[in-house]
Amino acid sequence: MNVGTAMAGMIAGMLTGAAYLRKKFTFWRKEEEKGAAITIDDIRKYGQVQELITTLRNKTGADRTQILQFHNGGKFLDGSSMKRMSVTHESCCQGVAYEYMHMQAVLATLLWEKIELVKKDDPQIHLTKNLSDSTLKTYCRSKGTEAFAILPVRKDNLVIGFINIDWLDEEETPKMPMEFASLFEEYRGYIELQLSKDGDHGH
Repeated sequence: MNVGTAMAGMIAGMLTGAAYLRKKFTFWRKEEEKGAAITIDDIRKYGQVQELITTLRNKTGADRTQILQFHNGGKFLDGSSMKRMSVTHESCCQGVAYEYMHMQAVLATLLWEKIELVKKDDPQIHLTKNLSDSTLKTYCRSKGTEAFAILPVRKDNLVIGFINIDWLDEEETPKMPMEFASLFEEYRGYIELQLSKDGDHGH
């Protein structure tokens, strides 16, 4: 009798546990689906950011503007996180190749020199020809970039990525550095404001 009672209790416990896990899995799946869904707010935000980087490109005479954002992507064998970055927004003038397809989940260590420039938070224009022989110089030359500028993008005081501006012709770079710096920082502020809205609808 005691054995039967114990068995019945154990089975009841297992059924209760299974029901609880099933409920939990259903909840997690719904949360995941909700997080992956594209809302009207998302579309509006993405459109506004795209409009901002296109306007920035036009006003600076650039050939390409991009936003790259940092994220984790797996772990190394020692357990440390792989820091990666991806192009999330891009605007190119006619005839200039888009890079976003080749710039997804790229290890940040491969372009650490660019990360160093992000840390400086300086809106100056860098000429590729003036760079020391490095991976960054080779990378810029491989895509035809003769000049570029970088500023970090922050959210809640955390650097979440950066804005990159490319010129394929050095002669097309802005000739008034102070005005360019002011414009770049102004648009960085607008972009940060739009990106900070991520999460306003519960994602």
